[in-house]
Amino acid sequence: MDKTMMIWEEEEGGIWLEKVRVGETGGNTLGFLGAQWGEGGKQILGYSWGGAFHLWEGEADVGWSAEVVGGGHQEGVVDISWEREGRYLLSVGKDQTARVHALWQEKGVWQEVARPQVHGYDMSCCAMLSDHKYVSGAEEKVLRAFSAPSNFLDNLSKITGQKVEVGTRLAQGASTPSLGLSNKAVFQGAEETPAEEKHVKDQFPDSYFTAEVHSRPPPEETLVQNTLWPEEHKLYGHGYELFCVAASGDSQLVASACKSSDAASARVILWDTQTWTEVGGISAHSLTVTQLAFSPCNTRLLCVSRDRTWSLHSLARTVEGGVLAVSTTMVARTDKKTAVHSRLIWSCGWTHDSRYFATASRDKKVVMWGEGEGGV
Repeated sequence: MDKTMMIWEEEEGGIWLEKVRVGETGGNTLGFLGAQWGEGGKQILGYSWGGAFHLWEGEADVGWSAEVVGGGHQEGVVDISWEREGRYLLSVGKDQTARVHALWQEKGVWQEVARPQVHGYDMSCCAMLSDHKYVSGAEEKVLRAFSAPSNFLDNLSKITGQKVEVGTRLAQGASTPSLGLSNKAVFQGAEETPAEEKHVKDQFPDSYFTAEVHSRPPPEETLVQNTLWPEEHKLYGHGYELFCVAASGDSQLVASACKSSDAASARVILWDTQTWTEVGGISAHSLTVTQLAFSPCNTRLLCVSRDRTWSLHSLARTVEGGVLAVSTTMVARTDKKTAVHSRLIWSCGWTHDSRYFATASRDKKVVMWGEGEGGV
């Protein structure tokens, strides 16, 4: 459990001596649980406490080096969101992590290239924004916003072979205090605070960021510690655990909803991504809103719920004194008489032209909806 793996050889006299030591340095892992030799004894495949694989190749006389190995979430994935230009995919899961997957140009396969968030709660939802930002929710009342650091974008460009603009980003990476949940930005040239200068509550070791250059997907020990994204904002407003989140196509608005058993808690909150303030809300359901979807034209928001109904709302944005406000009007909704679904509605989505949308329910039905002469 000391995060290392050793190869032993028998010497003269029957004494076994350590010849090679491989493993991790730092990070918030708990060490290895087992390993297996590869063919010819030139590979070692280990697995660690978190379920991740670790691969080393080499020979005793030459040395061993960490190699790329497949990986992913250790528990169920609950939400995914594409980067706006399709260069990578963000996923969140019940293993309390957010992970970024991209195409490795050299081998033509998709690999995990970053782990922006290692949380203390099971994740529940995520939504990508423009300029390499995203928002995520977990089994807590807080919605969190993150921004990609420059080190990630530099490495992403090398791994995918695509030009990625870094822009004027200040943060080079991020680190997480041992007793905290918020990723703190690390700037170029910054060093870890010496132990003797830390406050007594901060004496526990941090998972501190070290800038690394990678032209291929990084190994597990790097993913755990050196690919975090700095947290920009915390958004407070929900009374229960976050359940779903969505972002408008122009990335100006974010909508979120939490678990609820009454109409008041089922309120959807609209956020302005420039100021990260609440700019509107929607109250239309009596139970948890299970998914939200902005129309491609960014003028409508679709909500589906555990109460077996959906509601459609038009969004009108106004700016007064530089402050954005969003007024909402319900365009249509289903009720007990007009509902086609007989069980809770899990999912929804729009067509590319914003004219039709689909809803999917536990009753095994997918229903397409469109505007007719008398409304939807």
